[in-house]
Amino acid sequence: MFLSALLVSLFTFVQFNCENLFDCQHDSLKNDVEFLPDGSYHWTPFRYWRKLNRVGQTIVSCGERNGEVETLAEQDCSISEEAVANWHLPDMVALCEVENDSVMRDLTKRSLLRTMSMSLPIRPTSVA
Repeated sequence: MFLSALLVSLFTFVQFNCENLFDCQHDSLKNDVEFLPDGSYHWTPFRYWRKLNRVGQTIVSCGERNGEVETLAEQDCSISEEAVANWHLPDMVALCEVENDSVMRDLTKRSLLRTMSMSLPIRPTSVA
């Protein structure tokens, strides 16, 4: 009991449903034609990168300022790369509805989160 209470106070886990975080490149192994520029969602690179950065902002907002308990929402700060550098992200983040590992790589290495040191263990799942 004591150990679990200690871990809860030291370890932050966040699960977030990205709601169809797809890139705008066709993947023959996925049913992603709706997320192409000429698909029904008219998915463009601009919309993809905007969504990536918004997912990154959501992940950052779940963290806290280094050495303090305040959250980013309480500070009412705009989320910039400078603000991200002063934040402690959650210890583990599980994302749902992400198309593939290249989207995850873009999220961690090319979006707002690129200044953070995030490892990327990927365990793809398929829905039957």
